[in-house]
Amino acid sequence: MRVKFDLRPAALIKKEVKRNSFNLLGLVMVILIIAFVGSSGFYLIDMTIRLLSLRDEVYFLNNQVEDLELDKTKLQAEIGRLRNREKTFADTLKIMQDEIPTIEALGAVENNISYGMGLTRLQFTQRAAATSAVMSATANATEQIVGFTDGIQGSGVFSKTDMPTSQYVEATKRVSFTLNLAVNPIGQIGQNSSAQK
Repeated sequence: MRVKFDLRPAALIKKEVKRNSFNLLGLVMVILIIAFVGSSGFYLIDMTIRLLSLRDEVYFLNNQVEDLELDKTKLQAEIGRLRNREKTFADTLKIMQDEIPTIEALGAVENNISYGMGLTRLQFTQRAAATSAVMSATANATEQIVGFTDGIQGSGVFSKTDMPTSQYVEATKRVSFTLNLAVNPIGQIGQNSSAQK
C-alpha cells in the first residue's frame, strides 16, 4: 500500500476542499442572480410593449382630436350660417306681421264684387298685431251682398266678416251696407280658404 503525502500548505488544501465542496449559499446566489436578470428582462420587454401600445394610442387620440377640431370648425361655420338664416327669417316675419295686406284685401274685394255693386269706402286700421277694415258699399239686391260676403270670407284674406248695418234706400232703389272685416296677417292669407276647400 502506497501512502501519498500532501505537502501543500494547509491553507491551500482547505481552500481547494472548500472550492470543490457543495456550497448552498453560492447556489442560492446564482439562482437569485438568474431570477433577477430574467425578471428584469421580462419587465423590460413588457414595458417596451406597453410603451409602444401607449404611443399608438396617443397617436390615435391625437388624430381623433384633430378630427374633432375640424368638426368643431365646420359646426361653428354651420351655426353661423343658420343664425344668419334665422335672422333673415325673423326680419321677414316681422315685415310680414307689420305690413298691412292692403293689396290682398283690395284684390279679394275686386274679385268678389259683382256687376251693380259699388264700393264707397274701404278703411284699414291696425292695432297691435291685428288689422281690421271697415267697408261701405251699395248693391242692387241683398242676394249680391250675401254672395259678396261669402266670396270674401272664402278668399282667405279675411278671418271674420260682420255686417252691423244695412238698409234699403228708397230714393236710389239700392241696398246700402257696411262690413267690419278682420284681416289675416300676410303669412296666414290663403290658409282659411285652403282649409275650407
